[in-house]
Amino acid sequence: MPVATTPTVMRAPRRLRAAWALAICLVLGLLGPAGADAYVYWTNESTGTIGRATLAGTEANVSFITAASEPQAVAVEGEYLYWADKGRNSIGRVRLDGTDPLPNFIAGATLPSAVAVDSAHIYWVNNTGAKIGRANLDGTGVNQSFITAEPGVRTLAVDANHIFWGRFNFPNANIGRANLDGTGVNQNLIHEAGIPSGLVSNGTYLYWVAPQYSAIGRAKVDGTGQEPAWLNPQNDAYSIAVDSSHLYWTELHSGGISRSNLDGTGIERNFISGLGEPIGLAVDSLAPPTPPAPPTVEPTTPPATGGGSSGDPATTKPPVPAPSPTVKPSNAFTVTKRLNLKAGTATLTVTVPGPGVLALTGSGIRKATKRAAAAGKVKLTVKATGAAGHTLAATGSFKVAAKLTFIPSGGDARTRPVKLTLKRQPPPA
Repeated sequence: MPVATTPTVMRAPRRLRAAWALAICLVLGLLGPAGADAYVYWTNESTGTIGRATLAGTEANVSFITAASEPQAVAVEGEYLYWADKGRNSIGRVRLDGTDPLPNFIAGATLPSAVAVDSAHIYWVNNTGAKIGRANLDGTGVNQSFITAEPGVRTLAVDANHIFWGRFNFPNANIGRANLDGTGVNQNLIHEAGIPSGLVSNGTYLYWVAPQYSAIGRAKVDGTGQEPAWLNPQNDAYSIAVDSSHLYWTELHSGGISRSNLDGTGIERNFISGLGEPIGLAVDSLAPPTPPAPPTVEPTTPPATGGGSSGDPATTKPPVPAPSPTVKPSNAFTVTKRLNLKAGTATLTVTVPGPGVLALTGSGIRKATKRAAAAGKVKLTVKATGAAGHTLAATGSFKVAAKLTFIPSGGDARTRPVKLTLKRQPPPA
């Protein structure tokens, strides 16, 4: 019978109604306001613990989880926090309130360095053999060789459609991708990623930390629009995380966590500080990005009655011009060399066409990076280190085979070999 025609409504006794009201109030009190329990989590290299703080940077607890051994990375899904434990060769799990820790939730990993979780599976990196493992969220169905990556795989990320991994190889590395079922493996989705030490995806963009370029890189999840030096954190960034409004990254040397808006603006350096050596990073409030508003469709003037076109400019819309293709900035550069015989070094003067990042790498020399603010000349010093420095001091010369990479802002990287011989004159007798 329709409600509108019901003549009377049965009411519960007053005491029962009061009990229901009290129960509802208690439940709402336990649930709390939406988003009140959102946190950022990190692993501590120096103490072997997992820390936690609110997304506002308050209530920092550097020893929130002490059940780990050598936690390298963390990930959040649902009501659980997961970590890759190199000390136990396992994947650990704990509830978000810190209870029910299971350090050996998934055993049999080999030096796991990264972990990622989606709504159905857990993924991790096995450093030995360059394998990516996978299991169901309840820990069953373990496959330690779900995907075979290339040597040096170190980082991991997952979104609703793909799994990504980064190679931590010197002097440069790449980022690979596969479908969530392990098919469609592409080992080189993004090349010259600057030895990525951290990797994360929000479904639209892939972000990574590139210590080689002292930068945070960005590209679309299909690999297009690569910006290897998209954001300059100016510190020793290592890991990265993302939620619906911010990027977060760890600062190893300063012992803090920094963040910015998703477009790279509004950088807050060390908005959480005093954390020791934060390595892995995760947030538990990832939400899908707000979809773009539908394009505005302007109303068109109806054609004049009477048949045929009136030819009146007021009623005839001009054709919409096609968008001009995006032109990437030039990555061409020139190099001149000058030896300093007294110091045993060399100076490279690099002429670049616009703003970007220069990186010098090579065996036996000190790594050097510099940011160009505009077109012009940038100088880098070539200096021998370690055994190469001893060879230079003992023999007076050392042959250098280096690589020089220029990454224009918003463009593609270009790498050129640099060959020269460092020479050092002996001091006067």
